[in-house]
Amino acid sequence: MTKLFKSPDNEVRRVCCPTGHVFRIENNWVQLPEFAWKLAYAEGCISNDMVAAQEVVEDKSKLDRVVIKDFLKSAMTDNTEVFHPKTNKPLVGKVRKHIPSDVLVNEFIVKDIWDDILKELEDDS
Repeated sequence: MTKLFKSPDNEVRRVCCPTGHVFRIENNWVQLPEFAWKLAYAEGCISNDMVAAQEVVEDKSKLDRVVIKDFLKSAMTDNTEVFHPKTNKPLVGKVRKHIPSDVLVNEFIVKDIWDDILKELEDDS
């Protein structure tokens, strides 16, 4: 198995191994032998598998937002119990009950999505 490493910022990282090997890590991907991986991580380098994992997390976050947004839009006409009777803002606890458990629902995300929906409604009118 091979891994590629790079510096996450503009700083040059030096990975010095007890074997005498020294690797200079910059912004370009560099393949390192397995014995240097732990030292590269210790120097603050990131590997290509870390970047792929971050992309998966970002994709999941986007998908979660779509699920919540779709639910809130449909709830505006079908399920008014999820909204506060006076402010008409979504109640996070009630929204959470209607969303699959693997979707991250918290008050910040719901508020942000709700603000987006309101902005879209303003733009449409």
